[in-house]
Amino acid sequence: MEGYEPEVLKGLSTPIAALSLEYQLDRISSVTACLDALAALGHYEINLTAYGSGILAREWIGLRQFRDAFPACAQTIAYGDLFARLAPLGRSA
Repeated sequence: MEGYEPEVLKGLSTPIAALSLEYQLDRISSVTACLDALAALGHYEINLTAYGSGILAREWIGLRQFRDAFPACAQTIAYGDLFARLAPLGRSA
């Protein structure tokens, strides 16, 4: 993460349909701040990829569940991209 993502996300007043963020396991507090900002906007689902792979590493899961599992859910993926999307209606995030 370049460092300004939490502030940008905190500045949003309405949810956006989808976004991606770079993450690094040595910057967990920035990732957590981004996830908290997204949670304030709406019900999101999260997934991740290893840097440059383009292959999703897991099933889409709710933001709260992902937050509780991160960084352990990244396993050996030290840096990569997080993808967030608004959860479909009727599905709990």
